[in-house]
Amino acid sequence: MSTDNPTPAKLPTCSEKWWHPYIPWLIRLAIVVVTVVATKLALPPAVVETIKEIPVPVARPTPPLDEFSPTPPDARFANGWVKDEDAVRAVAATLTHPVFADTPAGKVEAVPDRVYLWDHAKTALGRHVPTRDQGGVGSCVSFGAACAVEYGECVTRVAALKAGRPPPDFRDIAQEVIYGGSRVQVGGGRIRGDGSVGAWAAQWCRDYGSVPRGKYDDYDLSRYSEATCRKFGSGGCPPALVATAKLAPTRSISQVKTVDEAKKALASSYPVTVASDVGFGQSGPYTRNAKGQLRASGSWAHQMCLIGYDKAGGFYCMNSWGEKWVSGPTGPGDPPPGGFWIEEATAARMLAQGDSWAFGDQVGFAARQLDWNVRAEPARARFQRFARFPTEGVPSW
Repeated sequence: MSTDNPTPAKLPTCSEKWWHPYIPWLIRLAIVVVTVVATKLALPPAVVETIKEIPVPVARPTPPLDEFSPTPPDARFANGWVKDEDAVRAVAATLTHPVFADTPAGKVEAVPDRVYLWDHAKTALGRHVPTRDQGGVGSCVSFGAACAVEYGECVTRVAALKAGRPPPDFRDIAQEVIYGGSRVQVGGGRIRGDGSVGAWAAQWCRDYGSVPRGKYDDYDLSRYSEATCRKFGSGGCPPALVATAKLAPTRSISQVKTVDEAKKALASSYPVTVASDVGFGQSGPYTRNAKGQLRASGSWAHQMCLIGYDKAGGFYCMNSWGEKWVSGPTGPGDPPPGGFWIEEATAARMLAQGDSWAFGDQVGFAARQLDWNVRAEPARARFQRFARFPTEGVPSW
């Protein structure tokens, strides 16, 4: 008798169900069904938004890796300008007059041989606008913008004095607010590390404004604080301060790309922020020549502010590293300490990089025929202080 038993049929295991071979086809069928339903219902396709993130080197660079590496900028002084041509174009696209040459002030035919905006400060305040120091934070963009706003305040004060009207109060501007607002509210928080874009700071001052130094509930902005600057740079301008900033907007901004435009802006008393990678020495000592100039040398990713020009000296560039970083003759016009004159050819290189902006207290940059002998006139009510900041309706010459 045969003892062979037939092999029993193999039953499918848990991992080998009868429908497993059909899974790829079922997935394809599900995709087709979903696509057809979405098309019939006119559902929009999924959109993935890609946000440009801008890597930025640390404000205080490390030493060169070898003898052939370029010498870094002086580590004692922070820079902080971020070059972003796309951001500049985006801001310019929102302007009625994106280029200063197209404004009424940019179309004047003749300008004086010299213009010193600090003469307005001396008339309005009896002194220079204080020289600022950004410390170790790469917040130069906000310092350049605040400088433009403060000199604009002085111009408006003098206009009121000349008209016999009560002048608006001059208040130091909190750079921390401009820094945070430019980076986060305007720039969307896309920058890693320190720094900002000149166009963003200009847009913040136009769309939001600036905050005078003082105490505001939970925020003590009485003095510049590097810690607060970094905090705002990370989280933006706190909402509680936005309403205060909007009390003092910059009414107009416009791109300045040439020395001719810069002269015409300054001649109508509009300060000009200037951002570029043109440097003026990679390490100290920084000593101005007999004309009060520093010569271009090396690279700084830095924003400053043009507050005057002179046929003999070029343009006066106000820096944000305090008073003692530079020494030597100050050049013509008794300018404020902490700045330096630059040759016109150097200014042309800086402005050509495209992230320099005129700040105006009037919509559209009206051309203004100014009397640049402002120091010779009596400053009526020069030292009066008024609580409101700023005073609306002050005439502009």
